[in-house]
Amino acid sequence: MRNGDHVIVPVARVQLIGGGGFGRGSGDGEGAGGGGGGSIDAAPVGFIELGPSGARFESIPDPVATARAVRTGAAALTTLAGALAGVTALRRRRDGGGRRPIGLLRR
Repeated sequence: MRNGDHVIVPVARVQLIGGGGFGRGSGDGEGAGGGGGGSIDAAPVGFIELGPSGARFESIPDPVATARAVRTGAAALTTLAGALAGVTALRRRRDGGGRRPIGLLRR
């Protein structure tokens, strides 16, 4: 795409997943076979701007990647909190359940 003395070149991530097939037959016209399909996916990742001052790449934020990062961070914090709670419970159990004998509570 051209805009005055600037050229914009879109950049995309393209993923192609292929399939396959098989078959067998005999000389008398009998045969059997099967096959599978595939898929293709494309997503914009940014653009390159070409102009008098040079070229620059500008990325396009991926909202799915942002959501994935937030979920990963939340899972890590939950795991850490669970581990700390487990360590605390083990220490209490090792130290007699975290309870003091009644004689120590009286003054």
